[in-house]
Amino acid sequence: MTTKRSRPSPPSTAPAPTSVLSPLDTFATRGWVCIRNLLSPSELRVLRDECDVLYARKSVEDIVAQGCVLDVMAQCPMRDSDSARVNSKCYLTARAKQLKSIADDHQVFTSLLFEKLPTVAGQLLADCTEAETPTEVFFFNEHYVVKPPKSHVEFRWHRDDDEQLAMSVHRETIVPYVSAWCALDDVTEANGALQFVSLDGPSELGNDKVENLQRRASEPVTAKAGDVLFFLSNVWHCSSSNESDAPRRAFYAQYSRERITARPTDAVPLSFAIPCNTRTVAPWLTATGGGDSRSRRKKPKSAVYESGE
Repeated sequence: MTTKRSRPSPPSTAPAPTSVLSPLDTFATRGWVCIRNLLSPSELRVLRDECDVLYARKSVEDIVAQGCVLDVMAQCPMRDSDSARVNSKCYLTARAKQLKSIADDHQVFTSLLFEKLPTVAGQLLADCTEAETPTEVFFFNEHYVVKPPKSHVEFRWHRDDDEQLAMSVHRETIVPYVSAWCALDDVTEANGALQFVSLDGPSELGNDKVENLQRRASEPVTAKAGDVLFFLSNVWHCSSSNESDAPRRAFYAQYSRERITARPTDAVPLSFAIPCNTRTVAPWLTATGGGDSRSRRKKPKSAVYESGE
């Protein structure tokens, strides 16, 4: 008995459904995301040069004693009423005196600190709250983090707002802010890769907090120089020690949606509250994803994305 062979169906011309989620989806779900190659070569060079100047001013012992933090403004006493706390031009003038940067480098850094990074941070924050438009963004803080070679300095599990908002009596009402952690060197498990505990997991940590955090932690996030990790201030994270033969350098800038103060009625910011010049859309985010992320919250498989520019 023979059967009639059916005619093969023509290939479908409809686009295959995609499960690729944008960095906005990932950040809104997990509270952290890595954008690959976000820094341009000139931005990376300027940050490295600044970091090296600060690193050369101190001994390794002093750097380790300071928690591996190199603060550009550490030698610049600032009164509560100082306009550099709320005005970008005044801040940059005071900052430039600490580093004696050249004009071209100054412009590159200005654009990065007050436009590019806060544009990305603002879009991430707006999408977290499902705002229709990116929110206003304020520069809150910056510093370099350098782990000297063979320094064995670990950053144990912590949340930024637990430490930075300890002096704020109304910290429970302060909206989480964003840290932009810029890798200035290739980051590996050997020299201090970061790990995160995503916000989409259980909120209760139980009695053995460290063990539970470690069990729920991401794999160490390796990065190339020029990659930027963005994460919310209420996200648990840690980093391992630097066992390599070279320093591991990073630049750290933070951005908020509001002026962060010690008290609700204070006019003076806790650190800085400088309005940023953000774009309406962050091209570094939109080119890697697509669509309205608010309409399709799915659990992302990865938190690492290539920059769209």
